[in-house]
Formats: sequence, C-alpha cells, structure tokens
Amino acid sequence: MVRVHESHVTMGTMRCVFLIVVALGATGIVSAGAKAGDGSGGAKLFASRCTGCHGEDGKGGSGPSLRAPLRHGSTLTAVTSVIAKGIPDTAMPPSGMSDSANKQLAHYILSLQKKKR
Repeated sequence: MVRVHESHVTMGTMRCVFLIVVALGATGIVSAGAKAGDGSGGAKLFASRCTGCHGEDGKGGSGPSLRAPLRHGSTLTAVTSVIAKGIPDTAMPPSGMSDSANKQLAHYILSLQKKKR
C-alpha cells in the first residue's frame, strides 16, 4: 500500500493566496493573458493612474500631452525610466510600480504617439 503524505498547505493558506491574486487582478497589476507589449494592461494602468493629469485620451490637461513629441525621450527605455523615476521638480511622481507594469504603461504611451493628434 502506497501512503500519500498530506500537503503542508492549509485551506487558510490557499484562501489567502487566492485573495491576493484576485486583489492584484482587480488593480490591473496582474492581468490574465496580457503581455508586456500588447497595450491592454498599459491602457488599464493609464486609465487608473495617468488620466487625472494627462487626460483620458493622453492629449494633456494639467500635465503635458503624451501625443505630442515627448520631452524626455520617445524610446521604450526613456519612457519607462520617466514612469519609474518621475521627473524631479514637477508634478510627475515615481510610479512605485513593478518594472513589468512600468513597461506595459510605456508601451501604451508610445502607442498614443501613433494616434492622430
């Protein structure tokens, strides 16, 4: 007879892990099937974190337009860096997000450059 050892993972632990995954999914940090460059995660991040200053369409508001030429560089690396680090002495704060989330948001912002101004 083969004896199967019980797992050390309790139902409480599984419930806690499930709730964390659900919470991260609700914030847009974890989104099923979203790849770094596909824009879907970036669009959600933009809507929740950027529209207050840059407008819903990225055309600007209290912050500059993100559809016009970008002042601090228009490469993925430059835009990701501005998102991650912010811009000193301006209202643009560091994001406080993961590298992956910063990159998703940068991809989305760069996609705004391709839309009609």
